[in-house]
Amino acid sequence: MAASICERIALGESLRAICRDEGMPGQTTVFEWLSQDAAFAEQYARAIERRADTHAEEIIEISDGDGDPARDRLRVDARKWVA
Repeated sequence: MAASICERIALGESLRAICRDEGMPGQTTVFEWLSQDAAFAEQYARAIERRADTHAEEIIEISDGDGDPARDRLRVDARKWVA
């Protein structure tokens, strides 16, 4: 379960979105695991770093696209803030 959570985070999902899925633990449970399991905490930290890279790549794709400028600006800003 921890590996699945971390992989999804690395691919750009938020923990909040992941925890809403059926069969996934709640955020409180994940935070408890993070405080009790150093290996999971390290894996989670690496996933967060990878997510920042994923968002950076998305920013480039959005910026190079020819979508709606106002919407694209919002999408880019949201990813910059999270990254």
